[in-house]
Amino acid sequence: MLRFLPHRVHYIVSGPAKFLQLFDVPTVNTGDLVTNAISSDHTEYLAWCERRRVARSIFERLSPREQEIAALAAEGLSSRECADRLRISMKTVEKHRLSAYRRLDVPGLAGLIRIYLEAGSPSVSTEELPA
Repeated sequence: MLRFLPHRVHYIVSGPAKFLQLFDVPTVNTGDLVTNAISSDHTEYLAWCERRRVARSIFERLSPREQEIAALAAEGLSSRECADRLRISMKTVEKHRLSAYRRLDVPGLAGLIRIYLEAGSPSVSTEELPA
C-alpha cells in the first residue's frame, strides 16, 4: 500500500482533476460549476431581496407605536415588559398588538415577529422615556 503513496501524492499535487482520475471519476469543467453556483446564489439573493422588500412594505402598514411593540416583542419582551418600557398600560400594549395582527393579517405574535424579522428588523425607536 505504501509503495503507491508517492504516486498518489504526485496526483494530489498535480491538481484535483488528476487526483480524481485515479478513481475513474469523470472530470467536469470547473468553470461551469462556478458559473452555475454564482448564478444560483444570485437568483436566491434576488428572491431574498424581493421577500425583504415585500415584508418591509407590509411592516410599514403599522403605526409607529405598533412597530415599537413589534420590535420589543421580537426582543422577547412580554406585554408587561413592553408596557413598563414604554410607560403605557399593559392593556394598551395588547390593543396595539391586536391592531397589528389585523393590519398584517397574521394570527398572532409569531406572525408579527416573522414579518418584523423578514423586513430586516427595521430600526424602530424603542427608547425608554425619561423619568
